[in-house]
Amino acid sequence: MRPVIQRHLVTLFVLCTYAWTWAVQVPPALAAHGIGHVVRSGGALTLAGFSPSLVALALITLGGGRAALAAMLARIRDVRVPIRWYVFAVLFPLVTIAASLLALPITGQSFPRLDAWYTPLGMLLLLIPLTGLLEEVGWRGLMLHRLQERMSPLSATIIVGLAWGIWHVPTYLRTMPEGKRTPLLLVSFLIGVLPLSVIFTWLYNRTGQRLFPVIVFHASIDASTSYLLGPVPRGNLVPFWTWLGIITAVAATLLRRGESGIGRASADVTGSDEGSADGGAAAIPRPY
Repeated sequence: MRPVIQRHLVTLFVLCTYAWTWAVQVPPALAAHGIGHVVRSGGALTLAGFSPSLVALALITLGGGRAALAAMLARIRDVRVPIRWYVFAVLFPLVTIAASLLALPITGQSFPRLDAWYTPLGMLLLLIPLTGLLEEVGWRGLMLHRLQERMSPLSATIIVGLAWGIWHVPTYLRTMPEGKRTPLLLVSFLIGVLPLSVIFTWLYNRTGQRLFPVIVFHASIDASTSYLLGPVPRGNLVPFWTWLGIITAVAATLLRRGESGIGRASADVTGSDEGSADGGAAAIPRPY
């Protein structure tokens, strides 16, 4: 059984993650649109949102035993990267999303009223162990890590980005965060998740494939989005579209140097200006 899991780890991860999340979230999503009637507990819905990392840890343990699980947990605990990477992980989402709000007065709309300035910090600390940790162990720690071993960083990024983005579809359709304009938001999100994934891959590889920086980055995106875009009137997608334009420009800049631009490890993390021999990130031994 272990050899089968190890050989098909990425495929099993995607199938099991989708099966868990969609089995819980698709029925209430359909019910929200008048198709059927089903009620799911808040706990079941929340736990389904944590499926990427929970499934990843389960498969790693089944496929490699305690040694594999210990190796992944050690990677999660490894926070030893220069502070500037954490500054980027925290401030890039906050600054770029704040900049996107400038589109409001340009289009004749007023700025939303925001909560106290320290609110996003509290949200960040809460979301690091939730959306950050309980998604990124799966998407970047397992899936991106394994795919980069057999394909280019960009190809791996596209596959992970598509899987990550489509996985969110039932959540959007169930909660309908932008009312009747939610389908337009969903399409925009599925397009925007690709350049955002490029930035995730760049950060992951530049920090020597350490997980904690991308965990913080993910949490900061969720905290900044909730704090800055949450108060924007429902159905107004202009700031969100503006933010997608900003991150697309950033991703294009990273890719302008070629695929090695998102795959090369930083010198102050690896101790060398060179990445692996094939231009990807510095290799990390793994028993899973």
